[in-house]
Amino acid sequence: MGLPEQAANNRVLVTGNHSGLKDRKCTDYPELHPTMANVQSDDVPFVTGANPLFVRAATNAGVNYLASDTSQLNQAIEQHFTVSSNKVVLTTNNTARLMVPRYPTNIFYNAISPDVLVSEYNYIFNERFKALGQDPCITAGAVCTPRDYPAILEAEATAAVQHMLSFKKYPHFFHQGNVASYDAAGDTLQFDWLNSVFTAYEKLFKLPVKNDPYYLIGDMTKDSLTAKSATIKAVWNRSTNQVTLSANKSIPKLLVTGVAGGAIYGGQFIREINVDTTPKTIAVNQALTQ
Repeated sequence: MGLPEQAANNRVLVTGNHSGLKDRKCTDYPELHPTMANVQSDDVPFVTGANPLFVRAATNAGVNYLASDTSQLNQAIEQHFTVSSNKVVLTTNNTARLMVPRYPTNIFYNAISPDVLVSEYNYIFNERFKALGQDPCITAGAVCTPRDYPAILEAEATAAVQHMLSFKKYPHFFHQGNVASYDAAGDTLQFDWLNSVFTAYEKLFKLPVKNDPYYLIGDMTKDSLTAKSATIKAVWNRSTNQVTLSANKSIPKLLVTGVAGGAIYGGQFIREINVDTTPKTIAVNQALTQ
């Protein structure tokens, strides 16, 4: 099936309902708490709400990357964290556990068909606000009028394409029920979502979409955080058509566009280069083909 080898997969942990990263106080679901317009209002967010025993267990198991949910409090940013004095704390130590965010979609975990999705979607984003006497047209997080299945897919595609254009590597996540066939043709909610997203994307761009394994996204995120913490210097000598790169500390696998020896993406070379305090000179090759 093309899944990563087990050794690589063990470095990543996705917990059920992203448990362990905050204290939800048993108020996750709006249908169980109809008087709460915002069911997150009493949550204890990461870091203070995270379970230190969970983080320590992940560390002992050799987990490098913990999946988080960008819709949750303080979980929409890459950050290293560890356990100190039985508390979860942020750290600059790049060998500690790293939170790698993922985007949720409004294709819910318990939805297996368009009818189920439409019913739940309109309850969560429209009907429950009306039941509370609130006007969904002026209430944050609500939709003004109920949506049918095509309108939901269109809204989801717009949001997903915006995520894709944010320069962040975060993937979108789904649930097992979303890949259940809901008709004789084998259609599924997840592939309906994918088709809608790519239809919207291809109206704007020709660049191919990359879908890297999650452990590799973790590796790239770790390298990116290292690069962000450094001071990088690049000098392009136009007479020799060479660029000299250096940094105030070692940066492994710095992605550099427009130099010789890289892989072609979007008509340009992109190359991973190990950069440190010793200047490194490389030939420029923009390879602009589009």
